[in-house]
Amino acid sequence: MTTISAAVYELRGPRQLEIRSEPVDPETLGPRDIAARTRISVVSPGTETAAWRGDPPLRPGNVYPRLVGYCNLAEVIAVGSEVRGTSIGDLILTHQPHRSAFRCPAADILTRAPADVPSAEAATTYLFQLGYNALLKGGCKPGTTVGVLGLGVIGLATVALARQLGATVIAYTNQEPAADLARRWGAKAFRKDAAGLEPRAVDLLITTSGSWSDWRLALAQTRKEGTIGVLGFPGRTDGLPTFNPLASEYFYDAQLRIIACGQSPEPEVRRNCEFLLDLIRSRRLPAGDLLENRVPWKGLAAAYDRLSRRETYRTVALDWSLDGP
Repeated sequence: MTTISAAVYELRGPRQLEIRSEPVDPETLGPRDIAARTRISVVSPGTETAAWRGDPPLRPGNVYPRLVGYCNLAEVIAVGSEVRGTSIGDLILTHQPHRSAFRCPAADILTRAPADVPSAEAATTYLFQLGYNALLKGGCKPGTTVGVLGLGVIGLATVALARQLGATVIAYTNQEPAADLARRWGAKAFRKDAAGLEPRAVDLLITTSGSWSDWRLALAQTRKEGTIGVLGFPGRTDGLPTFNPLASEYFYDAQLRIIACGQSPEPEVRRNCEFLLDLIRSRRLPAGDLLENRVPWKGLAAAYDRLSRRETYRTVALDWSLDGP
């Protein structure tokens, strides 16, 4: 098999997206490596558009240049001599970025994707995993009242999963189309600034938002001794808050528990992804509803522009079989 010239997206700075070429040689794999061609990669809107805009970094260090994306579905084209359980032709999910082909350790595979699951839907699995992880860490179980603050892709995925887990779901958003979708999935949905919101209404509140005003709402809506699961980054682009985000009237008096929910050990992630992919396969998770459209892979910059303007609450799948404009 000849060396592949892989197209790799690299963000050199805010709004400076380049395509560089990188060789992928299937003949020189290590014994525990695999090589694969990407079929579909799905944009994770919050993470990727923040880097595209140049939002403040989450931690110290060089931000650019950087690779972008982490929801990749690919077809295996070569395997190392010691690889077991993965064969040529398998469809796999990994955290590989937006790129046409790659090589990586077989241990990086999250799970294999069944051939009868549409590729674009399968590639959304990790977006559901983020919401699932937050619900598990927050102790969601049948009968729990879950609040979801912010109905972008991750928020909507969390709504769908909370309903699958038997929770009563209250969603908070100012995007009416997203609210309508959440209602179709069985949630109650309210504007974040709605008059008469019942205080302390939820046992577990998952926030995907970054604004301080939304953080105040999260504090007010979570019941005494309840839990706030944080999937967003409060204050990232707002600067300093105009109120105490841990004021005793909200936090201490209510004895709230606040937990970070964005990361889990890899074995747990793999197990979760297998379970979630089975839910997608059986149509119990509406993965297709998270996707606005499927575009040729060269359309990433245009997709970032559109997603940054928040013209849609859904996301985009890049099809690496289509060159397009």
